[in-house]
Amino acid sequence: MSPFPRLITVLTLLVYLILTINVGRARAKYKVMPPATTGDPNFERVLKDFGIVATLKIRG
Repeated sequence: MSPFPRLITVLTLLVYLILTINVGRARAKYKVMPPATTGDPNFERVLKDFGIVATLKIRG
């Protein structure tokens, strides 16, 4: 069995985890309390990046 599918899965989950942590850090930095999705433009940029990657993961 090829190790590549496992490697790709682990790397994908690692990217997803990093982006999730970045959203949490941005919420704290820009004082945007959950479940709000609007606020500081920099927070919205981080959240948008997370959403794009999450969408690509589901579609891919």
